[in-house]
Amino acid sequence: MHKTNSRRCDDRIVSISQPHVRPIIRGKHYPEKVLVDPLYGTRENRHYLKEKGIHYAGKPLGRPKKETEENKAQLKQEKQQRRNDYCQRIPIEGKFGQGKSAYGLDKIKAKTAKHPLPGSTASFLS
Repeated sequence: MHKTNSRRCDDRIVSISQPHVRPIIRGKHYPEKVLVDPLYGTRENRHYLKEKGIHYAGKPLGRPKKETEENKAQLKQEKQQRRNDYCQRIPIEGKFGQGKSAYGLDKIKAKTAKHPLPGSTASFLS
C-alpha cells in the first residue's frame, strides 16, 4: 500500500500512523469452547454458540439420557468432560471473588430501568 500509494485494503486493518507496516488480517476467531456460569446457558445463547460452532461446556437441556449398556461409556465420558470444564472455571471464579473482596467491587450496585434499585428515581421515570 505504501509503495502503490493506495488507501484501501479489503479484509485488513491498516495502521494510519505507520503506513509502511504490513496490514493485519481482519476477522473474528471464535473460541473452541465457552466456560461460562450456568446462568448463561439459555436456549438463545446455546443457539448462537451452535451457529458459530462453539462448544458450550455445560449440562445439556432436557431430561438426562437413560443409561444403557451401549451408551454407558459415552455418558461417563461426557460427565467427566463436564467436570473437567467446571474445574477450569475455578480460577476464574476465584478472580471474581478477589475482585469483590479485595477491590470493593461487591459494593457496586446497578439495575436496569426496568428493575431499579430501591429508593432510586428511576422508578418514577417508567
